[in-house]
Amino acid sequence: VNNIKSGIALLEKFQTDHDKYFRVADIQNKAIRLHKEKTDFTLSSEAFSEIENCRNELSSHDDIYNLFGIEKPKQFAEVDNLLKVLSFIKDRIENLNSNFGPRLSELSISATFSDFNYKQIQWFIEQYESLKLPVLGYLFRGKQVEELNTKFKKTFKAEELAAPQKLTEKLKEINLIAEQIFDYKKGLPATIKTIDLIESLTTLIKNNELQEKFKAVFTSANKYQSAIAQLQKTDWYKSFSTKDIEELRKLEIAGNAVSVFTQYKTLEGKNHKISIVGIEDFLNNDNLSAETESLKEYSKFLAIITDN
Repeated sequence: VNNIKSGIALLEKFQTDHDKYFRVADIQNKAIRLHKEKTDFTLSSEAFSEIENCRNELSSHDDIYNLFGIEKPKQFAEVDNLLKVLSFIKDRIENLNSNFGPRLSELSISATFSDFNYKQIQWFIEQYESLKLPVLGYLFRGKQVEELNTKFKKTFKAEELAAPQKLTEKLKEINLIAEQIFDYKKGLPATIKTIDLIESLTTLIKNNELQEKFKAVFTSANKYQSAIAQLQKTDWYKSFSTKDIEELRKLEIAGNAVSVFTQYKTLEGKNHKISIVGIEDFLNNDNLSAETESLKEYSKFLAIITDN
């Protein structure tokens, strides 16, 4: 009796899921193939959750993707490309820290430096220094300095800077940093060839919150790659050539359908013959409710004759 009751609960749950998932032709086809080829689909809910969680973690932090013009990975193979880009960025940040150390803090001034304007940094340094007099500084050069400051603010979107002429020493350091970053463009991964590398890296360096987000994306990408690598070791993976999380989800549902069908088949006993024999009927037959009702009647019959 208990086995029959378990079978009823199994079919009732399956009927609920059937309407939601198993009417999808692609899922049906996967389930039929899994069953016919007797493929041992081993993907526990924990393993699937881990892969899905990695994907979800990796999909967050849009500001990092936007900052570097990175496409979010949609298929498993794209995670490798993403890691190449993230590793490139990470290595360049580490190289800048190694070369400049605390001098990177000079980038904190309210100005935007880019691949398109960085060469003008040196020009402004030279202009400010040519206006500055020994001992007297910028005395008697007020109008010229004001005009130069206006140009500086417009060039580097530095409207909040009160006195750019006082920043020549900082600008010298910034110029060296910008030149170093621009030199990194020689090794840019193909997927981010068109980004403004100076603006992107200096923005990241100046913002501690962005740096933490970058670390989170990098960690998530490595976890995701590791989870995918484990997945790709299974025999069924090569057979089904799963490309992304959505395909994996369909395969997991199909595997569940096969499991339910196998359990359903064990309900057949001496006094009760199940009416749905093939998995095709099991997946497509709208009369599962009739089978469930039949099991319920059989359960009542057993309860009476066994006084249970």
